[in-house]
Amino acid sequence: DATSTTSAYIRFGRTTGTPCGLAKKILGQTAGWTGAPSDFRESLVKKGHQIDSLSDKWFINHCRWINWKLLSIERRFCRFLANRYFNYDRVSSLLESRFIKEIKEGKRSTLRKVLNRDVSSKKMMILCIAQVFCKRVSNDSGQIIAPSFTLELTDGWYSILARPDQFLSSKIEEGLLCEGRKLLISHADLCGGEDGVDPLDSDYEPGPGNNVPCLCIYGNGTRIAHWRSKLGFILTKHEESKEMTNSLKVERIKDIVPGGGNVPRIVLSIRERSPLQFLETSQDGSVRRVITEGAEMERRLLLEKRQSGFVELIHAEIEAECSKEVDEDAPEVWQRHISKYGGVDSMGLPTEEKQQLESWQQKRQELIRRRLKEEIDCKLEEQGLVYIPSKPFLRLLVGDDPSKGKTQSAYITIWEPSESQMEKLQEGSSVQMDCLAVKDEMFQGMLQLSANQRTPMVVITAQQSRLSNAQALLNVHARSKSSSSNSTYLDIVGSILETSVTALGWQMILTDRSGLVLRLESFESIDPPSPTAGAFPVLLFRKLKVMEFDKLAQCAVAEFTADSSFSTDPLDPAVKCLKEWMSSEEGKLRYSTHRCYVQAQLACIPLRGDSAAVKSIGYISDFEVRSRGHLVIKVVCGVGSIQTWQLPLRLIARLKYLKDTEPSVVVLTRDDEESIGRLSSLGFLLRIKGLLRFVVLPKSQGQEWDGEVVDVGRANMGALSRIFEQVLSNQSE
Repeated sequence: DATSTTSAYIRFGRTTGTPCGLAKKILGQTAGWTGAPSDFRESLVKKGHQIDSLSDKWFINHCRWINWKLLSIERRFCRFLANRYFNYDRVSSLLESRFIKEIKEGKRSTLRKVLNRDVSSKKMMILCIAQVFCKRVSNDSGQIIAPSFTLELTDGWYSILARPDQFLSSKIEEGLLCEGRKLLISHADLCGGEDGVDPLDSDYEPGPGNNVPCLCIYGNGTRIAHWRSKLGFILTKHEESKEMTNSLKVERIKDIVPGGGNVPRIVLSIRERSPLQFLETSQDGSVRRVITEGAEMERRLLLEKRQSGFVELIHAEIEAECSKEVDEDAPEVWQRHISKYGGVDSMGLPTEEKQQLESWQQKRQELIRRRLKEEIDCKLEEQGLVYIPSKPFLRLLVGDDPSKGKTQSAYITIWEPSESQMEKLQEGSSVQMDCLAVKDEMFQGMLQLSANQRTPMVVITAQQSRLSNAQALLNVHARSKSSSSNSTYLDIVGSILETSVTALGWQMILTDRSGLVLRLESFESIDPPSPTAGAFPVLLFRKLKVMEFDKLAQCAVAEFTADSSFSTDPLDPAVKCLKEWMSSEEGKLRYSTHRCYVQAQLACIPLRGDSAAVKSIGYISDFEVRSRGHLVIKVVCGVGSIQTWQLPLRLIARLKYLKDTEPSVVVLTRDDEESIGRLSSLGFLLRIKGLLRFVVLPKSQGQEWDGEVVDVGRANMGALSRIFEQVLSNQSE
């Protein structure tokens, strides 16, 4: 019946050397029995060892773990080792071996190094569960809410208390983690004992309720080890990189436990990378909003301009006050010259006084400069003109290593990414990351991970796909709006919405999970791509030339040149990711919806929260009064299709406000200009030069018009990109 708790009480027969029973006291001796600490001390002395410095606690501790180890081995292989393996001579021999290693050679075990805080507790190690302590937590009525577990873990030499997280606690309750089970632990946190403790200290007694250091272990950093695994640190033949430490590698995203602590290490494939964004926070921290890199630059320049103007107004006054304050502590020779001559002139002065004046002049300038800066900073803070830097972050859609076969996706946010990380985190690359934080809540049914500029990252070049440069349409839109877009060539993965043949060649409309649209054109004598049969054709296009953004159609444009090519390689991670999403229920619904919009030549995107409402970009070309309560307007959308929508009179005030603001420029045809000229003054109020953003509900049965406008506003040329960002923000909330 001996366990890890009572193994130190085991005694052996003096003549046979086999286990006889348990002593009543741990230091007590029984007639005819041996195995007490004093017996092992005497045995070491007889072998010629100097053990004066060894305490009884050293013998009790090591006898406990040696006895439990040998007893467990004999029990497991009782058919071969029963009554032969666990005996006094073997225990005495192992004690002598430990004395030589620990006392004479100065070697320390894994947990002793961790408790001494000479080695980080985050290193990967294998420990064994020695005891499981359970505390039942109940409410005021006496009903048990949830059990609280504490473990005693051992490396075979010493032990430490461990506090499992909620996920591991559930496995303990299921009986999966029990006494004798070996655990592979990585990225554990040592709580308490900041200055380090020694397991042989008199006040170190691992047990529930004792004030001793505790090891916090987490589900994402803990695995069940093989029963034959050697306890202690896991050593590798070589480190993969100087940036990385030896850590437990999580193989797949599906193995990550939400709320189960940080992910020690994982290899992720970058599928989509959003542009760099900034999180702006107000001074009191109550308001937070996401802005683009350009908006952050504008905010900083505006604040610097206001600061400069304010400082110009107060600089002279504050400088005079600071000079007066500093001169109060000036040396006597300086004050004498100021009061007598109104200034300082060192000509004709003794050398000593001249040196004093020169020394004070230099010191005075530095003191005035320092006081001036302090006073100006204080005034700026009072006026609310202190710059509060926004926090930059990078949003990525990542997936499992493509070599793993069927993969899953997750979102990861890199806070304040470094330049080195920005270079490594390219779409299509496989990156090994350490210590990723995991949010408890999901986003779009996917995990949310986060990292920062201190997160170690290494590009795994050997596992990169040969088709790993495909860009998301969000980045293509950004490149298409850039002034240097005509010299940009990109690889793109998209799903085909429509293909048509034109007089000069052919064009194809593509989309992806962002909902943005790319018009692919070809003016070469090249046949259009014909993908294999399927409900959602997905193609990878290589070396497409990015053209100027089409503001009227609100879509990016690219050209399929003679150097371009396409493929349907299912092993490419970007193709695989898009195909998996297109096969989901959400993907099927959004694909069919976007296809209807494209066929109707509408540049629009569905709104989150209201599956019926859509956003559309266009301008009003004509109107007609149908009844007292509303107007019917004709709107030119997309590439020229005219839609008839009902416009409530309450939105006329909104249009008047838009008319008073400076409109954006849109190129109109001669027919459109003549149509405008035929409109009355009300028509000029409704029809504003520039693109408008409409929120439209489709028509109900029996209506003559195509839809009802529920909101209207000025459409920015980058409206669709911001709409997509707004969709993500709404989903996050």
